[in-house]
Amino acid sequence: MEYTKREEKTMWQGQSLISGFNCRPESVYNDFLSTKLLYHKDDKVLFFHMVQSHPKGADVNPVTAHMAAMELAKYFEGREVLVCTHIDRDHVHSHFIINSVSLEDGRKLHVSEPQLVELRQRNDQVCEMFGLPVFQTGQKKKMKSMSTAEYHTAAKGESWKFRLINTIDECMRYAGNRDEFITLMRTEGYDVRWETTRKNITYTTPSGMKCRDERLHDERYLKGAMEREFRIRQAKLLGRIEATEPAEGISSDSRGMDRASEYHGLSGTEISDTGSTAPGAFAEAEELPDPGADLVTGEGCGAIRTILEQAGEKNVRRISLPRLHLPRLSPALLLIPVILIVCWAVWHSWGTLWSEIKMLLP
Repeated sequence: MEYTKREEKTMWQGQSLISGFNCRPESVYNDFLSTKLLYHKDDKVLFFHMVQSHPKGADVNPVTAHMAAMELAKYFEGREVLVCTHIDRDHVHSHFIINSVSLEDGRKLHVSEPQLVELRQRNDQVCEMFGLPVFQTGQKKKMKSMSTAEYHTAAKGESWKFRLINTIDECMRYAGNRDEFITLMRTEGYDVRWETTRKNITYTTPSGMKCRDERLHDERYLKGAMEREFRIRQAKLLGRIEATEPAEGISSDSRGMDRASEYHGLSGTEISDTGSTAPGAFAEAEELPDPGADLVTGEGCGAIRTILEQAGEKNVRRISLPRLHLPRLSPALLLIPVILIVCWAVWHSWGTLWSEIKMLLP
């Protein structure tokens, strides 16, 4: 919730694009929790996260998009919905945080396939009503949710899994291939098991927690999707990128693959029509220029390569301590402590023997 409400993402020309449907944005967490406690349903799935995304490059007014999102929120009549419209990307999109428990009757939200079709149709009607691009058909729909434990820990900022996700996103900004990504993750304290013979990528956190890629709530973190992203980046680096490879899991933001209207699950997992693009994409990778550019100005890819090499295990700096030169000692001097110890032992034994003798004398 805190992520969706960030001011730098939702402020447009002095106007905040945050609204609540049957709830107050400033106290939405407490409102959600109060409803759950009222009906004794504060376990398992606590809320659903959906994203309405408009096509990249489309002339969409953020205020109009927010009004359309509020109209679409009425589909969840009787439930509390937080609506936040983000304008920090090159495509305007709105986040919906939907309470899983109904405010009116306490019933849990269950979204079936027919309901998803109905929701898409309702979205098309809303878009036409506000003069926005109508989403295309033929896309599959998915919705993912968070568990109770993840919900509470994420709300407190204590989720190790979300810290892992943030670290992956940050490393993906600079990594040009799998090896560079693994090296960057290791500099952050994370171990990565990424093998060609294994179906999944397994991460190990600094505290020893293990997590597979399929547990990160988003298809863009899957092994196949990340490998596809690295192939695209390598092709761009070599100057022969072609828009011929489909982006099923991860799309490259810089080439602008059409992301016509998506409904997303948590963290961008699509709930929408997916004939168009990837479900959410990594932040655009930092541009890697041609090798040989000036390292001083930071314009060459050699600067990034140098950082990666310094962070790698092969270039660990070895520190050797100076030798201590001690004076040589004569062997006779080394015998003195031994002689003293022997004398002490003899004296102690003689004292004990003399005490025994005195006890035997009349």
